[in-house]
Amino acid sequence: MAPPPKPGFIIPEDLLDDIISRFLLDAPDSKLHDPVYLCFLVELAYWFYLDEYVEEDEALNNIKFDPFAVQLLNRAEIKPKSGTVEEMLESFREFKRRVPTYGGLLLNENLSSVLLVQGYWHRASWGFPKGKINVDELGHDCAIREVLEETGFDIAPLIDPSQYLETVIGEQYVRLYIIPGVPTNTEFCPKTKGEIKQLKWFQIHQLPQHKNDRNFSSQYGSTNMYYMVMPFVKKWLKDSGQGYEISGVRSGRTNE
Repeated sequence: MAPPPKPGFIIPEDLLDDIISRFLLDAPDSKLHDPVYLCFLVELAYWFYLDEYVEEDEALNNIKFDPFAVQLLNRAEIKPKSGTVEEMLESFREFKRRVPTYGGLLLNENLSSVLLVQGYWHRASWGFPKGKINVDELGHDCAIREVLEETGFDIAPLIDPSQYLETVIGEQYVRLYIIPGVPTNTEFCPKTKGEIKQLKWFQIHQLPQHKNDRNFSSQYGSTNMYYMVMPFVKKWLKDSGQGYEISGVRSGRTNE
């Protein structure tokens, strides 16, 4: 485990130069002047730094994104078209809150249980394997990529782009493709480092449908830990009479 972030930590210049050569050096000037595209490049560079450097060298520091971005862009002598780097990063965060996310609702063979993932950095909350869509990426391709990254499981052979649940949480659109028939003895192994703490099968009827669900057992923690799960549990149970069929088993289906 990487050490906690340390205020004032300075990334070695040789590491910054290596990261610049990988992510910024060959990018077209037109892209580097696009604040959203530039921030996406910096974000990719940040995850590379955490995965390839911090995890391998305890002397390095698990620096937060903003100071990393400031140091990287200063070293690369790249400035935002307007405002400061900090202001550009805040605008980027606002943009990302509205970027649609896609993922998978992985169900076991009799459709009674669903796979959830627990992250390190989100107050130990549980959710579905999913992530933000890239530019020019199809929704189901995003779901395949994100599920593979977070679970190590390839849903490509199982996914039907026409079968999904969707909702809007806050200002963010979320779509989960229904992936039935996943064996519960599947060995999951996240490909990303430092993002997924654990993966676990949950029986659907035991998950909360809303914040004040009295039928939810406290042994699974607070309903707040399932904030991103509840809208989909409610939808799945509501539509369960529409006859979703897989391997002779009937359960819910949605056609949104």
